[in-house]
Amino acid sequence: MVVELRGERPPPDPMALLLAGQRSAIRICIRDPRWTWIVTEALVSTADEVATGQRTLLSATDAVPPGSAVIADLGSTVLSVPTEPAPAG
Repeated sequence: MVVELRGERPPPDPMALLLAGQRSAIRICIRDPRWTWIVTEALVSTADEVATGQRTLLSATDAVPPGSAVIADLGSTVLSVPTEPAPAG
């Protein structure tokens, strides 16, 4: 599962989701390589994962893109599957 973070002030915290993936042996990784300053490179998506992995969004409850399917309501954040195309790069 390739997680994109939506929100700027502050961005959603993906740590609990990443840890849950590690504990359950499900590959969950962050799409944005800038997160290597806070997580290890092992938790950042590779180019192949970005190209072929299941794209999900972690966003504030009020920032879920229209048409996205919410798969988990986590209180102040929501995990969803977007209908919009992935950003380039």
